[in-house]
Amino acid sequence: MTQGDWSGGARRLGFFLNGEGITAPGPGGERVEDDSFLLLFNASAEDSAFTLPSRRFGKHWALVFDTFDPDVAAGSRIVDAGSELVIASRSLTLLRRRD
Repeated sequence: MTQGDWSGGARRLGFFLNGEGITAPGPGGERVEDDSFLLLFNASAEDSAFTLPSRRFGKHWALVFDTFDPDVAAGSRIVDAGSELVIASRSLTLLRRRD
């Protein structure tokens, strides 16, 4: 991201945490892999639509939690790659890759 991205007034951020991209070895020198996640953060006063990344990052994404609706069960929502997902104002949603 550039300084302009941070100071441009945008109040939303999405980022991909690649569980297959861990470069540090485990305690025994083994390759470490974990789940991959997509974190969508909306600090705006209005709901905001996010477009999920292409299938290259994951075909399907399962809900882990949503701070707007904390009672919704993990895994109860599955969203396809490239789909649009509306994130409520001042909330964040965490999705886990599910292929």
